[in-house]
Amino acid sequence: MARLLPTMVKLSYLGLNCNDIGDEGVAALAAALSDPGCCPQLKSLTLKANARIGDAAADSLSKMVLARGAGAQLRDIQLHGSAAMTEKGRRRLAETRDESVSSNTDIST
Repeated sequence: MARLLPTMVKLSYLGLNCNDIGDEGVAALAAALSDPGCCPQLKSLTLKANARIGDAAADSLSKMVLARGAGAQLRDIQLHGSAAMTEKGRRRLAETRDESVSSNTDIST
């Protein structure tokens, strides 16, 4: 999927809920989305109910949000049900949300 994302220039919503995605999958996804030219219209990314998403994924997503910058369309990342994520990962995402306030990206866990 990560290889295909650069070709999806009109994609505005990516829902990967309940897909058994873990830290490695999120890292690949975040690496692709870190390029502001990848899915430039993406407004919402949902990864709900992927219990294997943990702290490493939180770090990957944080880096991706900051790399996309203030001009990005991405406004919403949802991670509810990420059972493997500890308070450390949630704190990292909260810090990123605060750092990226100018980009208006809301990250909910």
